[in-house]
Amino acid sequence: MKKRFGKILVSYGIPLFILFAALSFSRTAPYWSWHLIHGFHAETNGIQVWVPLSYRAAEIKPQRGLILLAYQGLFPTPRDQVKAGTMMVDFVDSGGIRSPLEIRLGTGPIILNTEGPFHKESERTATMAGQTGVCIEYAGDASNSSSALIDQDIIKVYCWFGDDLRASFLGASLNKQNFFEMIASAKQEKGNIR
Repeated sequence: MKKRFGKILVSYGIPLFILFAALSFSRTAPYWSWHLIHGFHAETNGIQVWVPLSYRAAEIKPQRGLILLAYQGLFPTPRDQVKAGTMMVDFVDSGGIRSPLEIRLGTGPIILNTEGPFHKESERTATMAGQTGVCIEYAGDASNSSSALIDQDIIKVYCWFGDDLRASFLGASLNKQNFFEMIASAKQEKGNIR
């Protein structure tokens, strides 16, 4: 019996463990390797921001800005992608329209406007890279949503600083603290002028 169990373990258990470990490694590698290469800060257009450990940063092209993508799990559903949290920082031309940012989930945009399944929850002032601005938080209302991506825990936050700097967050409310810590950590690089 012990020999048979050992043979089954060697034949199936070890290869399955190796497969699972390789899958886990491949899904987490973009996040930990980003931090190995860049540390805990990313820079865009003369602004340096803190990147939480469970996030990685990527440039927004052709615009000037960054997107911070959260680790979403091994087999994320679209709802898991939304809940994990996405942060964006970008710049618009001075005097441009102060419209909300389009939230992207790595594979493409998800357009969830502030109408419909969201309602204004709160407003607060914040400072990012020495510029004071306003942040508006929108809470999800699953009862009015036809989207399978929205539930009571999903929030959106839009912030405007000065004439050109914007930041936004889409995700579960428990991840909102990382967003406001990222805003508070932002500083203007010495010698860099936007």
